[in-house]
Amino acid sequence: MSSRNRQPRASLNQDADEERRLWNTIKERSKKVDTMMARCAVIGTEIVDVEKQQAALIEAGELSDMRLDERLESLYRENVKLSEDISHIVDGNSDEMSLLDSIKVLAGLREASEESLNLSRSHSNSKGRNATLKKKAGSMDVDDEASVVSSPRPGGRQANEPRGSRLQLNLGAQVFYRNKGRTQEGEGILCRVTNVIGEGKQRRYEIQDAEPEPLPDGEFPPPYRASVAHLMPIPTKNDGLADLNKGRNVLAQYPDTTTFYKAEVMENWRSKDLSDTSAVVFAYTY
Repeated sequence: MSSRNRQPRASLNQDADEERRLWNTIKERSKKVDTMMARCAVIGTEIVDVEKQQAALIEAGELSDMRLDERLESLYRENVKLSEDISHIVDGNSDEMSLLDSIKVLAGLREASEESLNLSRSHSNSKGRNATLKKKAGSMDVDDEASVVSSPRPGGRQANEPRGSRLQLNLGAQVFYRNKGRTQEGEGILCRVTNVIGEGKQRRYEIQDAEPEPLPDGEFPPPYRASVAHLMPIPTKNDGLADLNKGRNVLAQYPDTTTFYKAEVMENWRSKDLSDTSAVVFAYTY
């Protein structure tokens, strides 16, 4: 569940519309420049050919052909006109923004949109963190970092394996990524392993938000890179979970996000009671 902003996104949508308009304009004008430059190349070749014909006549002691002179003059004029048009598009004129300035404006809008998106995500993650929620069995002790509890969903999972069993992760595995330093919100995020790089102690993992939200241009954010020390796998089954006593500190996935926050177990839970309807009751804490 991605960290989606639940507030109106009029500003972001307007920025995205302006970006698309600018990008379409840039592509259209760039294609026009390409077409004109291709024509200039053809004209240049034809000019050389006509000049060779004129030179051949002069070497033969004949007068230059009037038709060649007129053709050469026409080519020169067309080439000058195309060069001026290209300059107006690239460098701009009094009537419209230059192509280079359009690219700079687009880059500025993209940067501003990404900053706004990050701020809106941060705001979404901070809402209602003290709400008491019921959760499928699973938890993580904050002190020993032995397990993770996610937000209410069928078949909720937890990470409750010894560190020795977490030395290798497979592609597609869901993991808890302790992203301290990357964000001010939460203790970490739910990710999926997308690539394994290197071997042994040099092994690194590329991970992506389990449900990434596209950027304004439609592309997904680039993956993170992390060592196994910053990752904890989330088992696919709830078998073998430890008992949870009231007051135990855990990390819990906040609803409708991939972000984990500190939480406290509010009622005792026993693994022997594990079933499809068994739940852990906890409250988010700071």
